[in-house]
Amino acid sequence: MAACAVGLVLALCATGAWAQGDPTPPDSGSEARDSRLADVDAPIPGPPSDNSGFADVKTPEDYGLWVIAPAVVAIVLAMILRQAVPALFIGVLVGGYMLIPCMDPSARPSGHPALSGLRLAIETYVINAIAEPGAGQKGHILIIVFTLTIGAMVGVISANGGTRALVEWVARFASTSRKGQLTGWLAGMVVFFDDYANSMIVGPTMRPMYDRLKISRAKLAYIVDSTAAPVASIALLGTWVGAELGFIQDGLDAVAATGAPEFMANMDKWDVFVQSIPYRFYPIFALWMVFVVALTGRDFGPMRGAESRALAENPPNTGPAGVGGTEPKASSGWLAALPILTLVGVTIGALYATGKDGLSEGDDASLRNILSSADSYISILYGALGSVSLALILSVLARACSLRVAMDGALDGMSRLFPAIVIL
Repeated sequence: MAACAVGLVLALCATGAWAQGDPTPPDSGSEARDSRLADVDAPIPGPPSDNSGFADVKTPEDYGLWVIAPAVVAIVLAMILRQAVPALFIGVLVGGYMLIPCMDPSARPSGHPALSGLRLAIETYVINAIAEPGAGQKGHILIIVFTLTIGAMVGVISANGGTRALVEWVARFASTSRKGQLTGWLAGMVVFFDDYANSMIVGPTMRPMYDRLKISRAKLAYIVDSTAAPVASIALLGTWVGAELGFIQDGLDAVAATGAPEFMANMDKWDVFVQSIPYRFYPIFALWMVFVVALTGRDFGPMRGAESRALAENPPNTGPAGVGGTEPKASSGWLAALPILTLVGVTIGALYATGKDGLSEGDDASLRNILSSADSYISILYGALGSVSLALILSVLARACSLRVAMDGALDGMSRLFPAIVIL
């Protein structure tokens, strides 16, 4: 199976290189398509060379079902190698070679034709995943910064003992495996405003309690993953709302250009958003499934094996030690709760503030218009900065740990997110 996947990669790469070396000039009908495709993000310029020997320019639609080849290659290799990063890179590489024939010759990377797909994949799609082209585009950088900042906050409240104290408090009520899983599901529902924040708060906070209850890390990952994005995608208030409303408005504009159906005549983007929630079957069923699995305790497939292994472990699978190799002593749960509440409160407040500032002159200052105009990335960034700042201040004022230990905890929390940053 691995040989087949690698063979597919090499075949697609070879196809891309062969297409570049075909001396057949483009026909006259391809010139119109050249003009439509000339706006493809061009990679970093290289030394000039003669690329006039490319095959006829195609569109991605010409590939038919083969257009999903990069995704299939990435998924298959991830399952075979059990490593996401190399699988994703090879998938991007395959996509790069497949896109070369679809580009205007003037926009294709210079140099040897066999390297064009590699250059396109790295210089355009890998680099642009970090720094988007265009002066006003900074979403990817903001995601990386606020993700690291939330990780720093999680590291600080772990170093000052707040996380352990909060877990011990929650453990009074979650004394069984069923109650522990239901607590994780409920925590995922409470941190509804953003999927990144949800994963980085609920996961590290619940992990010690799940280890104590001998619930597998696989089950914790399933609960966190199946509540974070699903609840954020259907929440009426959060960082997803602005982006979703923007996509809906683009769709409404496209429909209006061709003649909107009668039932959509008086609908705006907020109406579509709200009325679409009952039809969002994946997030609804995902949240319901987690609740059912937690309540019944029924596991199947690989999860059943993971739960059996967790029950057999003695002592349970504990995670990495705290800063300096020692587990911090429990202090006060408020040292963890207050920074988390600050993250939630500041983010929601910033959503309102940025949304109000983003209203155009004459717009109604209704909640729906404010939320649709909000800058979600900036909002969660300031929420993260406020939470980590408060966590550091409380650590010192409460004498839970020194500033040096708190900062070491912040750096440790950020470092644990590096694999996630690479995938992002």
